[in-house]
Amino acid sequence: LSAPVTRDGRVVGVVNVASRLAGRPFGVRDRLLLQAIAARLGHVLERVVVHQHSNREFGDLAQALRKSVAIRRARHDDLAEICHDICIETARRMHLTEPETMSLAFALQTYDLGLTGIPDDIIYKGPPLEPEEWEILQQHVHLSLQLISSLDAPGEVHDIVLHHHEHYDGTGYPRGLSGEDIPLGARLLMLADSLTAMLQGRPYRRAVTLEQALGEMQQRAGSQFCPRCLTNFLDEAQRHAERIGAVQHARNLALPPPAGRSAAPA
Repeated sequence: LSAPVTRDGRVVGVVNVASRLAGRPFGVRDRLLLQAIAARLGHVLERVVVHQHSNREFGDLAQALRKSVAIRRARHDDLAEICHDICIETARRMHLTEPETMSLAFALQTYDLGLTGIPDDIIYKGPPLEPEEWEILQQHVHLSLQLISSLDAPGEVHDIVLHHHEHYDGTGYPRGLSGEDIPLGARLLMLADSLTAMLQGRPYRRAVTLEQALGEMQQRAGSQFCPRCLTNFLDEAQRHAERIGAVQHARNLALPPPAGRSAAPA
């Protein structure tokens, strides 16, 4: 899989990816992500040439990205990959443009980088959090944006990451946006993030089956989730039911949720 690196309208390099770690073939989401990354590299190279990035800034970014490895290994597994595929396919189904879909693919890989700056005892505690703990947890969005800004990501990626915890009824954060005021990419990312959390499970909550997860999400249509996005997302998710079931069965994750606790993330 290859993508050109351009600067000032000229091709200055090529990014080549030989294979995926799991040995699976490349898909549409992989192409979109590589194109988005390659586009950013051109801008980064330009800024390096004019000395707008110091070695220290690059070192800080590299260190932050290295710190994210443990969290990303826990959260970006086969189930997350499938949910991301569902998200991208939903975007295409809803006729997002190629640049919009590329921005969404970029956001899907970077939106939770800020979790590296949140104490583990808060990340793994689960609800209910104390007010001061909840305030700290919410800061992961802004920490992610700081890291993404170092990659010179386009403004669309910034908006998607910033608002992916906004609820359709206005009860989310950080701005309390509602309805169509929430960027479409952010509404789609919330769906992918929520489904991933339910299918994977967390230290404080068991994983659930796809059927249970989709039922829970349907109950939150119009409150947490955009009904228009959710309808398309659920249809695409059903197309991946066999793939999800196989992964959960292999990992023995398809267990009912603990009694009295909601399966959906906060």
